[in-house]
Amino acid sequence: MTSFRKRTVQKPIRGTRTSPHTAQVITSSGNPYLDVVIGGGLPMGSICLIEEDRFMTHAKVLAKYFLAEGVISKQEIFLGSLDDIPAEMLRRLPRPLTDQESMEQSEVQALGDGGAENGLRIAWRYNDLPLVNSEHATAKIGHHFNLMEQMDSMMLYMSRLPCGTIAPASGHRH
Repeated sequence: MTSFRKRTVQKPIRGTRTSPHTAQVITSSGNPYLDVVIGGGLPMGSICLIEEDRFMTHAKVLAKYFLAEGVISKQEIFLGSLDDIPAEMLRRLPRPLTDQESMEQSEVQALGDGGAENGLRIAWRYNDLPLVNSEHATAKIGHHFNLMEQMDSMMLYMSRLPCGTIAPASGHRH
């Protein structure tokens, strides 16, 4: 017997990459800044539970980011909700920023962070914390979105839409 095994190369999934730290295939949460904090993105095939506040605003915003990222990456999405009408939620997805708008936003943020390179921070208690690993920020898989504007409906129809969604409590299918 031999221990040699032929390595098979799998076709990459759109909107994913391999994490350099864990070798897991990861996808963006829809918020590049959150992706940096959680290690580059969400591992494919995993379950991520986000506990809602009592007003459920943060969880809905993160869900919109995640769904919008799926649409932009041309992934299949399926949305079921007991709280909202899924078709309405899909119509209110945030508009993706163009590459030019993303670059301008990054430049504005870099100017705002200019004090960090001089040793100044938001508060003294952060002095002993390590800097966020910039390696994650350079390996971009996510997109930036404008929550104040809605995604063009043609983007939704050009991507693979769900076969059906579950409506709130009434049991109707859309």
